[in-house]
Amino acid sequence: MNFSDLSTDVLAVKCISNYVFIGIGCKLYAICKTDYKIKIKIDALHPDNIHGIVIKSNSKLIVYGGKSLCVFDLNISDNDVSINMLDKIHRFDDWIIDVDWLGSLRDSTLTILFAHNNVYNYDLSDQNFTNTACNEICLLYAGTISGQNYEKAIIFSGTVFQEILIWSINNKTDNRYSEVLHRLKGHKGVIFSIFYNPTNNLICSTSDDRTVRLWKVSSENMDDQNPINWVNAKISLQTTMYGHLARVWRAVLFKSVIISIGEDSRICFWNLSGELIHKIEAHQGASIWCIDISEDDIVYTGGADGYVNCWPLGSIKSYMENHILLENKDIIPKNVNFIDDGDVFIFINCDSSNKILHFCKKQYQLKYTYDVSDYPSTYCIMELSLNRQRIALASIKGEVTLYDKTQSKWMHSCTYKVMDSKIYSMQWLDHDIVATCGSEGVLLIIKFVSNGIQVLSEHILPPSRERWTTSACMHKNLLICGDRMGSIFIYKLDNNSKNPLQSFKKIHGRLGVQSCSIIDSNLISTGRDGTLRFYTFSNVDSITPTVNFLYTKSTPMDWASRLLKIENNHYVLGFKEEDFVIYDVRLKRILLTIHCGGGHRSWDCIIKDKLIKFVYIQKRKVCTVTIPLNKICIPPLLSGFHKKEIYCIKTLPLLSKHHNILISGGEDCSFHINYINSSTSKLKPNFKLINNYDGHLSSGRAQLKIWEIIINFSESTFVNEDLSCKDLLSYMLHGPDKERNKIWVGKELMYNADPETRYMDISTLRNPDHTCDIFIFIACSDGYLRTLNYNVESNEIKLIDSLAYKSRCILKVHAFLYKKKILIMSMATDGLLNFWHFSASNEIVSIRNLPIDDKLNISLHQSGINSFDIKVVNDSEYILATGGDDNLLSLLIFEITLTSNEDLFIRTKSSWKSTSSHHAQITGLKLLNDNRLVSVGTDKQLLVHKYSVDGSKISSILVEEKTLCISDVQGLTLCENQMTNTELFCIYGKGLQLLKNSK
Repeated sequence: MNFSDLSTDVLAVKCISNYVFIGIGCKLYAICKTDYKIKIKIDALHPDNIHGIVIKSNSKLIVYGGKSLCVFDLNISDNDVSINMLDKIHRFDDWIIDVDWLGSLRDSTLTILFAHNNVYNYDLSDQNFTNTACNEICLLYAGTISGQNYEKAIIFSGTVFQEILIWSINNKTDNRYSEVLHRLKGHKGVIFSIFYNPTNNLICSTSDDRTVRLWKVSSENMDDQNPINWVNAKISLQTTMYGHLARVWRAVLFKSVIISIGEDSRICFWNLSGELIHKIEAHQGASIWCIDISEDDIVYTGGADGYVNCWPLGSIKSYMENHILLENKDIIPKNVNFIDDGDVFIFINCDSSNKILHFCKKQYQLKYTYDVSDYPSTYCIMELSLNRQRIALASIKGEVTLYDKTQSKWMHSCTYKVMDSKIYSMQWLDHDIVATCGSEGVLLIIKFVSNGIQVLSEHILPPSRERWTTSACMHKNLLICGDRMGSIFIYKLDNNSKNPLQSFKKIHGRLGVQSCSIIDSNLISTGRDGTLRFYTFSNVDSITPTVNFLYTKSTPMDWASRLLKIENNHYVLGFKEEDFVIYDVRLKRILLTIHCGGGHRSWDCIIKDKLIKFVYIQKRKVCTVTIPLNKICIPPLLSGFHKKEIYCIKTLPLLSKHHNILISGGEDCSFHINYINSSTSKLKPNFKLINNYDGHLSSGRAQLKIWEIIINFSESTFVNEDLSCKDLLSYMLHGPDKERNKIWVGKELMYNADPETRYMDISTLRNPDHTCDIFIFIACSDGYLRTLNYNVESNEIKLIDSLAYKSRCILKVHAFLYKKKILIMSMATDGLLNFWHFSASNEIVSIRNLPIDDKLNISLHQSGINSFDIKVVNDSEYILATGGDDNLLSLLIFEITLTSNEDLFIRTKSSWKSTSSHHAQITGLKLLNDNRLVSVGTDKQLLVHKYSVDGSKISSILVEEKTLCISDVQGLTLCENQMTNTELFCIYGKGLQLLKNSK
């Protein structure tokens, strides 16, 4: 069984020349910064994870982590990079905190700081060493080594007792121990990192107390020729920095900037005075473990989500804000817009008259002034066409005035009376078509023609408190409108009906829809609930076209206003409290934050010629911001996976033999759809993310969501567009309605006493009598086995039965058919295995316990059963493998008997148990066709047993053992590639590890 690929926490990152070396688990990657190609991918420290990478003179590479380290020869050229291990992996008896190669390359000795505050001078050639310990022996969580050689090395030790100890190796009071030179006190928690910059003699430390502290080292007669005399040095605290919301893991000093990372997923940038100058929400809420800065001022961070992200250091500089129009008591700016060439239009009210000011994009100087004398009132709606080459003004009298661009100037084209009431809203649908909304929800679709206007259609918005449109778009013969109350309405333009053809009531909450856009022939809406909602069209050219809701994507903002597509990237423009934000949907991060006062103002934003331009009104001033897109948006160097633990992975069965699709879900309340390729190249990732979806409220709520996945693929290729996903419904055990706040106890409805009930496991089975019905059996933490019925045709779900079980949490459930009868296995925290016979006919549901060897159940484990797998031997015989909290691995052969009276009996034939295979709880099992049993557990071990059955006796022997690189292992899934005749094991937990095995 061979190591194939890995995605887990990135614990080490190091920039060397044009390459970035990355430590992911025990794997060492080298990726080119320019073309993002993986140049090196090797197993460096197995089974230990890589925690640090050290470079020596661009020719030696030291990789360390846990209790191991290895040294590589490094060869770097302009076009390639290669490494060769010098001899072997060096293993020690203590945890390595820091490693450095002091002295010249000819001296093959390493200085190694260990977790018990001692240092080895370690000879790589013969593995001999001298040990020097500090006289204060304590446990270290952080430390660093500084110096030109071993004898003059200075050690900075971060202790669990909130102190930083500074000691020298040659400052020994006896043959073994060195005295502490300085103690730095002030932190209120464990020290997590220490960074010393000998150039400016600054020490930067981070701690469990959420602070970053900066210390200054000074000494008498100190210059370039006379280094610091650490015995007589004075160290003073310069500043304490507060800005993180959780533990701060690491901080580095780069030029005049301090960069800190932490558990709160923030990157904070500080100046040397301790002022926070910039912050980035970096890794989707996952912890950021490591950081390094390249020679071209790019910050690279690795996080618990498996991503390696890139951040231009130039992006932390404050953006330049220009004031086009200063505050003037006689001028009131009402509306601002960018036109097609990047110039700015400002609609103002001045001395009871209205004007449009035209400012050029260069220096933002006033270019033209257009008098709008037809609008004496202060009420005016100004909207630009989709190509930004026409302006429409709507008045309180129901008039629409059109301005067209003629060469470099804008000319008044026409004014038309379109309705008798006030125009409440207006949206452009095409370059010559607008939608105007008046009182009582009257909606007119108007086309501008050469000699006037043409009313294409008239519609009525359904009654609501604020009855006007806030967004509109057109797709073929369909009109899509969003209103102020958060609903979306679909109208057909080529029929006489004024009422909506289809409605999505309050789909964006009660605060309103902000935009409707047609992108790649699909509909995407944004709203003031901070979400994007995706829809698809079907039967558009028929008499009854429909719009189908697909799914929702959340954004880290309160108010999602617009969606822009630039090349293949989607950017959401919106507001978070008083800030304007731009969010990248693909990168799942906020690119830009500008303080403007919030969304209740006129504003506009365009992305053109790789520049982001934003204009807004604030306190009667008009301000603009321009920033290059490439300064804030660099794709991640390496993509990751889930940001928290993965609890389940299932394969999606396909007709093709070439593709494997994995569906994964975890603690982060999202599920991912991933494609596993069949590439044999070691320098290509074996899996890629197709899409991820959220919608679960939390990982601890008893919520069930049903999705439909549609796949169109070819046997040779698979692209992301071949797969689409649709959110069908959501069902919560304890929802807001009155009935679901009760629970079934027998045949009585009782009020819910346990609002924290969780769904532990699920099993589905299609009703053999009615194939449109699917039975859903759910193991619940409150000790109930609940059964739901889902109808595929009506898309309805209902609870049909709740079976109480001994007030024990049910951990596993499995349903299967035996001679058209539905049987259920349940396993709980008491270690018992139960069989149930389920029947449902004429809305009468029956579940009864089946006897096992004339007993109600059988005891397999002393405590909870965490994992199982079942395999059919013949028509009536099965093999069941189970693993539990008690480290027990069990095999059970049982037989099902059906009597002439239709009675079912379970009889055990043979069993085998092992308590010595695993050293911790067993979390995943898989029975293979060739009598192999694969098991994984939280001891990070994968074991392969070969079992055999001789009559009534079953036996098993261990044939293979492998140590895994991911922690908190939750289970394994098997993918088979029939074309290459290989097995692919997906082990998941805190990340994902792939193992290949040839059959």
